[in-house]
Amino acid sequence: MIIDHASANADDTGAFILDNASNVDLGNSTAEGDGPICITLDGAKTFTGYHTDMQGGVLLVNGSSNDKIHDVQTAATGVGIGSGGNGFFADPCSNGQVPFGPFEGEMGSGNTFTNDCYSSNTVELPPNPCK
Repeated sequence: MIIDHASANADDTGAFILDNASNVDLGNSTAEGDGPICITLDGAKTFTGYHTDMQGGVLLVNGSSNDKIHDVQTAATGVGIGSGGNGFFADPCSNGQVPFGPFEGEMGSGNTFTNDCYSSNTVELPPNPCK
């Protein structure tokens, strides 16, 4: 599958989530993932979106393998490029990290990352090359 020149903005979860995906070519794209939003509903604060441990830009989970991520710019308050969930839900109403489980499994092997910009990563990439 080829995803080219796409823009994903997910203010309630991850922007691009590759879940047990294989041979995906994601390139020339942007990903924003700022996590859930806190709203007041019937006088009580509550978060929007999914209750998950996957807030970020590009997340490869549950054995995703042999995927090519290239020329992607991420802007995320969570992880920019990540492998699996982190075991915590970023609660926007308490500004806290709430334990979450079971967390999403890590990516598989054979994934490549080339010329990407990210705020942070959990896939053992070097420091962000973009300024």
